[in-house]
Amino acid sequence: MVARYAQSDNVTFNLRAEHVWTKQDADPADGPGGSRVSVLAGGGDVVGIPVPVVSSTGWQIAFGANVRY
Repeated sequence: MVARYAQSDNVTFNLRAEHVWTKQDADPADGPGGSRVSVLAGGGDVVGIPVPVVSSTGWQIAFGANVRY
């Protein structure tokens, strides 16, 4: 959401609000013990770093004013 209010020709107020949500499940390519199936390894398993499960929400709010002399 963005809002702007012009109090006069020389003064303007700005407001911006954002809501962010992230939901990332475990990587479906991860196998047991952190192994990954890869077509580049000739069909064998490749040890990889698993992707963590992330679930979070957040707000960001910014306020500003512009003054012209």
